[in-house]
Amino acid sequence: MKKVSHILNELRSSTPFFTIREADEFIRFLEEGLRGQETYCERRPDGSIGNALVLVEDNLVEISEANLEYPERSIAMQLRVEDPEACRQQMIRAGARPVVEPAGAVEPRRQSVLVDPWGNQWYLSRHTDPYYLA
Repeated sequence: MKKVSHILNELRSSTPFFTIREADEFIRFLEEGLRGQETYCERRPDGSIGNALVLVEDNLVEISEANLEYPERSIAMQLRVEDPEACRQQMIRAGARPVVEPAGAVEPRRQSVLVDPWGNQWYLSRHTDPYYLA
């Protein structure tokens, strides 16, 4: 069986960087909703998160607490996971709101879309989604 990378042939891997309010709560959301594992956390003198890394399956996410110098920004994140439906259910339990149900997605790209409590959009699909394999 041919091993296929989940990274698009046309794209290169990059690390999303969330500048977000309530960064500790956001990390908890990633842990509960996406089974994330915090691998690094550096705090500022005021106790806020200056830089944190969370591993979600094989995706690295970088996080920093928003402040006056670096205001909060929401992003859209395409996340390819082993089990998108289980991931979707966990994210809903952790506080995300579903926007596009998998049944409503165009085949063969069964994608779910959710919005987290911080306004970020999460597009969930399977590692082996044929849409991405070239």
